[in-house]
Amino acid sequence: MDLIKKIRQAERQAREVVEKASTEAAELDAEFQRRRTQLREDASRQRQQAIESAVAEGEKEAGEKIKHLEAAAEKDRRKLRQKTGERRSAAVSKITDYIKG
Repeated sequence: MDLIKKIRQAERQAREVVEKASTEAAELDAEFQRRRTQLREDASRQRQQAIESAVAEGEKEAGEKIKHLEAAAEKDRRKLRQKTGERRSAAVSKITDYIKG
């Protein structure tokens, strides 16, 4: 009889250990899932910040390049106007001299 009680007690203890281990495993799994989700969200945020930073830097560089190109284009236009103005003056002078005779 005493042996049967000890066996039943050992079985109960074994069930408790199994249940406790199962509960702990479920808790660990839930914690792992939370951490994995958090890591995924952190990585996503970092990736988005990197993209936004790269876009901002690209826009800044593009703006600087546009200003540089606009300045160069204006310089070229001035040179062209000056050159054509000189040629126009020379052509008007030649036509005037031809008409005068």
